[in-house]
Amino acid sequence: MDAKKAEKISKALADPNRLTILKEIKKSKQCLYCVDLNDKINLAQPSIAHPSEIITGKRTGYLG
Repeated sequence: MDAKKAEKISKALADPNRLTILKEIKKSKQCLYCVDLNDKINLAQPSIAHPSEIITGKRTGYLG
């Protein structure tokens, strides 16, 4: 793994909200829309959407 990729992964895992999002994705074992996460965790939709973009590296509206 190169340094740039390691930095990106470290940044994604540094935020507690991002870790919560990842835990919910792991629990579901399927693709989730941001609205699905909004129902499961106590965060506003923008607080889910932006970290999701960082985690996935893309703006899709769903995770998985």
